[in-house]
Amino acid sequence: MKNKKIEANTPKVKKKFKMPKVLQVILIAILLLAAVFCINLSDGSFNGVMLQPGDRLPELDITMMDSKEKFNIKNFQGKNVLINFWGTWCGGCVSEMPDFNEAAKENKDVYFLVLADQSSIASYETYVKKQWSEFIDNMHFGVDQGDLLYNSTCSDGSYPKTVIVNKDGTISSINSSLSKSQINELISQAH
Repeated sequence: MKNKKIEANTPKVKKKFKMPKVLQVILIAILLLAAVFCINLSDGSFNGVMLQPGDRLPELDITMMDSKEKFNIKNFQGKNVLINFWGTWCGGCVSEMPDFNEAAKENKDVYFLVLADQSSIASYETYVKKQWSEFIDNMHFGVDQGDLLYNSTCSDGSYPKTVIVNKDGTISSINSSLSKSQINELISQAH
C-alpha cells in the first residue's frame, strides 16, 4: 500500500515532444523553399504559377518569325502589348485574325504579338507567309516553344486566348475570342 500512496502524491510529468533531427531538417528545407518561391514571384519571373490580371508577365524569350531578335516583355516597358495565342488548326483562331489585323492598323502604338503553339518556327513562318502575307506588316509573329507563356496565363487550355499587357509589364486582361471592337475596347482600358 505504501507504493500506491507514493504514486498518488507524485505529480505527473508531461513528456516533451522531441522532433527527430531528420524531420527538423525536412521542415527547415520546406520553409526555405517556400520563402525562395515567394521571393521569386515578386520579381516577375515564371515559376509555373497561373498568372492573372495585375500580375507581371514573365520575362521569357520568345522566338520571333519576323526578326532575328527574341521578344521579351522587359524590352517593351512603356508600351502596351497584345499577345494572341492561337493554333493553325483552330477555326476560331483563324477567323478572328482579320479583326486583329484591322485593330493593329488602328492601334500603331500597341505591339501586336501573335504566338503559335508549334515547335518549328520554319513551318509557322511558311504558314503565315502563305495564308496571311498581308498581316505581316501590322503584327509580329512568334512561337511560344514549350507553351511556357501560354501555360502561365491561360488556365483553361483553350484557344484562342489574348493577353493585354499594360505599359508597366503587368497583365491588364486575359480573354477568349475577340472582335475588333472588343480588342479596341480592351486596349483603351489598358494603362
